[in-house]
Order: sequence, then C-alpha cells, then structure tokens
Amino acid sequence: MVERIVAQANIRRDLFHCIDVVAVRRGSPGVLGVQATSLPHVGERVAKVRAQPELAVWLAAGNDFEVWGWTRRNGR
Repeated sequence: MVERIVAQANIRRDLFHCIDVVAVRRGSPGVLGVQATSLPHVGERVAKVRAQPELAVWLAAGNDFEVWGWTRRNGR
C-alpha cells in the first residue's frame, strides 16, 4: 500500500495522485499500479486518473495501471 495520510489536514494522498497499491511479479516487466475503489465509483476513478499527468509518465516508463472495483456480496 502506498497511500499516505496527511494527519494535519486529515486527508489521504495516493502515490502520483492515483495509485493505492503497487505490485510486482517475477518474470513480468514493470510495476502494476492499482487504484482501488467501490464498484459504483469505478467510472469516476477512471475519469480522474486519465486527467493525471503523472499517470502518463508512469505508463511511459513501462509500467501498467488498473482500476479495481469492489462490492459486498452476501454481506461480505
């Protein structure tokens, strides 16, 4: 997890304003950056990250990026 909390302002900052989690896998080049959000907000997050110039640099460096949506099912 690469999100940090700015305690004085009580806000959270994502890595490069759009990445919550980074992942690497042996045999796979680059790094995967993930923005995690609730399922109803996936579209909003995709629109937000497309406007981030930092994401273009991240991708140009050979990395990948995905938005993951989660939801509760059967109370879990």
